Amino acid sequence: MNFALIGLGRVGRVHAANIASHPQANLHTIADPRAPQLEELARWYGASLTTEPETVFADPGVDAVVISSPTTTHIDYLQAAAQSGKAALCEKPMGIDIDRVERCLRLLEDLPIPVMIGFHRRHDPSYAALRDSVRAGAIGRLEQVMVHVRDPAPPTLEYVRVSGGVFRDSVIHYFDLLRWLTGEDPVSVSAFGSCLIDPGIGLEGDYDTTLVNLRLPSGALCHIASSRRSVEGADARIEVFGSEGVLRVANAPINLLEPPVAGIRYIGFPTRFEEAFRNELNSFIEAVSTSSSPVPGPEDGRRSLIIADAATSSALNSNAVDIRY
Repeated sequence: MNFALIGLGRVGRVHAANIASHPQANLHTIADPRAPQLEELARWYGASLTTEPETVFADPGVDAVVISSPTTTHIDYLQAAAQSGKAALCEKPMGIDIDRVERCLRLLEDLPIPVMIGFHRRHDPSYAALRDSVRAGAIGRLEQVMVHVRDPAPPTLEYVRVSGGVFRDSVIHYFDLLRWLTGEDPVSVSAFGSCLIDPGIGLEGDYDTTLVNLRLPSGALCHIASSRRSVEGADARIEVFGSEGVLRVANAPINLLEPPVAGIRYIGFPTRFEEAFRNELNSFIEAVSTSSSPVPGPEDGRRSLIIADAATSSALNSNAVDIRY
């Protein structure tokens, strides 16, 4: 399967390496406005290079596109994929404007193509095992879900400006994970945000430190604590409490040395989820090859964005928000 990769930032580079090493995939084209700076990398992968992402949709040699460009461009490239009949793996969020996302879903009904939304954490083996155990009733009736998600360091302000805000950009991974883990769509959210790490993020109208509380239809509650900084390395812990027990996914340590060197205890983001990214690509290729619908799909992207929008509104207005889908 010949892939065009649109955007070669941090996550794009992960996708490039995975496509190039996959036995059923070929990295045909890299599309990025910074193409002159990426010539050596393109040669390494044996891929053609263009500064104009739009051209890949007219290329008959391209079977599928991976959309890893700035967030504000996702929806445009996803619509172009539908209009050109090319399968698409689109990084989250699929858009930051819910009206445009819903119009895109209607387009996808008229021009159906295989679409996967890049909630790669669903493909992490530890999270998958957690979900299987919860769904099998291993801890009885679900009561609480506690999530800690902290990035090693804040993103650049250039990134923040087009990210859609921390709830749509980062915490949205765990809105999706909560839906997938529990099989429930949250009905209420109360969110708080502060800027404690980088004043520039606050000047862009965003937060770098947040707390989110959500209520599920069953009455179970979820708490998500997020931060754009973690001095110990990538923090991605989950605890699930039930009437008969508790299950946890811990962080992955760099090694077992105590105390840790220089305060860094846990592996970084790309390494922590490298298997999840590989599994995501495997799942996408299998779905396209078997003419089945990739999961998570566009409706998952829409619902998670609705939760993120509600959390954004709650933090801005200091009130609880009912979530309607």
